[in-house]
Amino acid sequence: MLPVTERLTTIPVYIGIADGFSDDERRRAAIAIAGLQALLPDTELIFAARPADEDAGAPVWFRIVRTVAVSSDVIKPCLEVEFTLLCHDAAVGSLCALLQEVVAPVTAWSYTAALFHGFVTGKTAPGEHQESADGDARIVCVQLAALERFNRKLAGKPADNGFFIARCNTAIQATEACPHPARPVPEAPGMARLHTVGAAADHFAILYQTRWQQLVLATTNQLAGLYPRSPLGRLIGLFGMLLPASLIVCGIGSALGYAIFTEFSLGCQHPDFFLGEMCMSAFWKHWVGPAAFFLLYLLSLAWAWGRYAAAKADRVENQHQDYRLLAECLRVQYVLGVLDQPVCVHEFLPMVEHAEAGWVRLAVLSLEYLRSRQSAASPQPESNLPAAGPIDRILRARQDFVEAQAAYHADKLIVRRERAVAVLNWLASLGMGVFLVILLVLVVQVATEFLTGKHLLSEIAHHVLIVLQIVSLAFWGSMRKVADLFGLEQEIQRGKLVLHALRHVEADASGSQVRLMDALKVFTADQAAWHALQRAKPIEAATGA
Repeated sequence: MLPVTERLTTIPVYIGIADGFSDDERRRAAIAIAGLQALLPDTELIFAARPADEDAGAPVWFRIVRTVAVSSDVIKPCLEVEFTLLCHDAAVGSLCALLQEVVAPVTAWSYTAALFHGFVTGKTAPGEHQESADGDARIVCVQLAALERFNRKLAGKPADNGFFIARCNTAIQATEACPHPARPVPEAPGMARLHTVGAAADHFAILYQTRWQQLVLATTNQLAGLYPRSPLGRLIGLFGMLLPASLIVCGIGSALGYAIFTEFSLGCQHPDFFLGEMCMSAFWKHWVGPAAFFLLYLLSLAWAWGRYAAAKADRVENQHQDYRLLAECLRVQYVLGVLDQPVCVHEFLPMVEHAEAGWVRLAVLSLEYLRSRQSAASPQPESNLPAAGPIDRILRARQDFVEAQAAYHADKLIVRRERAVAVLNWLASLGMGVFLVILLVLVVQVATEFLTGKHLLSEIAHHVLIVLQIVSLAFWGSMRKVADLFGLEQEIQRGKLVLHALRHVEADASGSQVRLMDALKVFTADQAAWHALQRAKPIEAATGA
């Protein structure tokens, strides 16, 4: 059993075992779990060898059973692992071997090799909602590996950031906008841990969000920063964003290389107005095509794949999504603690099937369980602040959460995304405009040649227009893809729904706790919906045009 202390910041795992096992079998299970513990040095595995030893109310991450029975429920209440799989004597086929495979470092090379092997053999690794021969065991291992990654970061994270949510026991400085801030209220035992872990999760979510957005093109803030600029300023700013080799840049570069390869490989049949006889030379016909194909097309694809595979190997997307959901759940859980409500935010989350991302829900349950244990061990808050009544707690929660989140959604989340969408739409329309202008020129060229037999454009000029048309179309599609991949329009819609719920609380002059609890439920459900949406929209590898 873990000690009840504020210094414990990593998240533990509780493992249960069903009835009907002998003492020797329970001993073997404990030895097997010790083997799992060696693979998870930063995560505490707590195993109750006997049902009587289980902590009442402890969230069981998985339960050891004799046989995984077919449940009538579509969603089982708890993941189950067969005893034979846990205590398998062979080096392969055991839960320990499966966990060792999951926690093994993945590189861009190994990720590529695994994909290639799956492509050749027709076998792919089980996905998040895909059944496998290992049943719940693989999901358990993936969840444990995800928690271990977070705990490793958590153990090395110094102080938490100051913009997660204000600590309720600290005074708020009066400002012109808020001349009479809510007074501090005592912080119950265990809430400091919630704040520390939540702030760290928020910090890591921001880091991984920046990484994957810049991998695609640029962050939402960077795109929104182009909005106030003039058209020329937007193009200059976009050029600065295109300098790093993002997936979008590599995709456009590969489209350019392929277009040059197909249009300029054979040179020209007659002297050109601009190039003269250069395009007729053997040097041109020998070098231009291969150079465009290898240096632009294949090199762009290879560079894009290298960055894409590295991001996939490091699970950049999934870590951003999971850490954001964890941070927001702990933000709400902290507010529930401020309100002195004995409710876990897990109850506000919609029921979903057990999946790889389910570790977030279990982590929230484990942290809240630790908080409740510490609160029961020392019910009196360690603070010199006077006791706070319900009204004081509601006022503090409204100011720290409702007002802060309403300001964030109104001034940052919604406005930034609206500006980013406007910039992306403007850039996409620019690319489509160039495409249509070139299309019109080509229509006139073909019509003139058909009616009069005269060529308005030289061979090279014709090829240049075709290349520009392909690149402009690729540019248009890329900008549309960024908006779709980031889910900006969906985030604007959900941001407005959350803002409506928060404004509903602000409009209540009586300080109703019911409205505040409803807003917390809406906020949590929105975060869960965002998490599910983002999980369903993975980064796609650059595939050229």
